[in-house]
Amino acid sequence: MYDRLKHSGWGINRLYWGDGPSNHTNEWTADRKAWKSSTSWKWVQEKLAEVKPKIIIEAHHGAPGLQYMIEHELKDIACTLKAKGCKVRIITMLREPVERVISSLIYNHRGMPEDQKALNMLRFFAEEQSRYLVAGHSKQWPEAWHQIPKSGFVEEELVKKVQHALSYVHVVGNTKRLDSVVDKVYKMLGTDENAPATEKDLNVTPEYNVTPDYLKVLSGRSLSDELRHALLRATQTDRRVYRSYFGNVTERAATAHAAVRGLDEDCL
Repeated sequence: MYDRLKHSGWGINRLYWGDGPSNHTNEWTADRKAWKSSTSWKWVQEKLAEVKPKIIIEAHHGAPGLQYMIEHELKDIACTLKAKGCKVRIITMLREPVERVISSLIYNHRGMPEDQKALNMLRFFAEEQSRYLVAGHSKQWPEAWHQIPKSGFVEEELVKKVQHALSYVHVVGNTKRLDSVVDKVYKMLGTDENAPATEKDLNVTPEYNVTPDYLKVLSGRSLSDELRHALLRATQTDRRVYRSYFGNVTERAATAHAAVRGLDEDCL
């Protein structure tokens, strides 16, 4: 997708604390503003000085969270671009929360961990989707967040913060509908591209979504009742947010999200 957009004249970069020899995780977690000195953010500033900037920046690990970026960076950038006849558009993806946490366990353990290990790891991935949108990677979270919430607890204040941030997002995509999201992005960015016919489903493992026990297929093994219950406890707030967009009619109505707002609405 990025390769195709580059051919349409878009400059693309990633706000990321890096890996391998370029890993700056320790510096970025010790200094919450270290990302502003990164080469990628300097690149953004240079591009914004152009007459008609045409750039895409991906917020990855180390970026301070969408909520922070909206309130402290993106609104100012939007006003700068408005004066040039340009606009800022935000795109993000949501994933079904239990699936997302299992995927995080698998990725960080390099395979699905045994139950006790998984339970220990879960406290670093509890409500991961919502907290990532508010505060970034779990290494950037306050210590109080490193625990599994009690059953029946939805963090209402977190829901409000996430919904506020998402109200500025023009495409809130679902990973189960990846092709549709890609098509919307191409149209938004002024290209005539579509997902190639030879790539009808861009998801790597789409088949697990249609099996009766999809969590077993996703994790590669049967999950104990204890772990299943812990996964539900660890995603209570995330599921509330996710279902406000992609739940059934009743779930969407119960937590209606705000209409899309413009980042440049309050520009002078």
